[in-house]
Amino acid sequence: MALVIAGCVIPMNADDPWAAFSGRVFIGDDGLVEQVTAGAAPAPAGFSKAPVVDVGDAFVLPGFIDLHNHLGYNALPLWTEPTQKKPFLHHDDWPTKPSYKPDISWPAWVLANADPEALLAYVQARALVGGTTSIQGWPAFNRPLEMALRNIDDEKAGTTNRNLVYTSCITETPPQLAKTAKQMSLGAGFI
Repeated sequence: MALVIAGCVIPMNADDPWAAFSGRVFIGDDGLVEQVTAGAAPAPAGFSKAPVVDVGDAFVLPGFIDLHNHLGYNALPLWTEPTQKKPFLHHDDWPTKPSYKPDISWPAWVLANADPEALLAYVQARALVGGTTSIQGWPAFNRPLEMALRNIDDEKAGTTNRNLVYTSCITETPPQLAKTAKQMSLGAGFI
C-alpha cells in the first residue's frame, strides 16, 4: 500500500548534512521511497489516494533506520557456532563459545584499531546499499569519524546544537536518567 509521510524531512544531503525542510516522503506499494518533495509540491503519479501520515514537526528520515547495530562487526561474515545445535537463549551465551573470539571479537578489534576510517566507510557503504540511511552503533569511545549515514548515537538534527536522540540507559545513573526524562518531556527522542 502506498503511503505519504509529512513532516520535517531531514534528507541525506552531503552539501548540508543538517538541511531540514517541511515536506513529504512518498513510499510506493513496493515499500521503496518513490519521491521526496518540499512543501506542497505535487505528488508523483499513483499517490492521489494514498493515506497521509502527518507527523507535524517530528523528523522524517527517508530510508531505513537501524536502531541497534555494532558497526565494527558488519565487515565480518555471518557467524554461527559450529557446536551449537539449539538457539541461544540469552545474549550473554554466544560470547563464551569457542569460536566467537577468534572468528568475531579479535578480527573486529583488529579492523577497528588498524583503520577505523576504512572500516566505517565500508560498513556505511554496505548499509546504504541496503537502504539504511540512519544507524546507531558506532561506539562513543572511538574517535569521531565522518559519517555518510545519520549517526543516531550523536544526532543533532536540524538547526539545533543539542542532542535530540538519546540511545542508552543501561549505564546511566539516576540523575542522568532524570535529565534524559526531562529532555524527552521537551521533545527529545529515546531509543
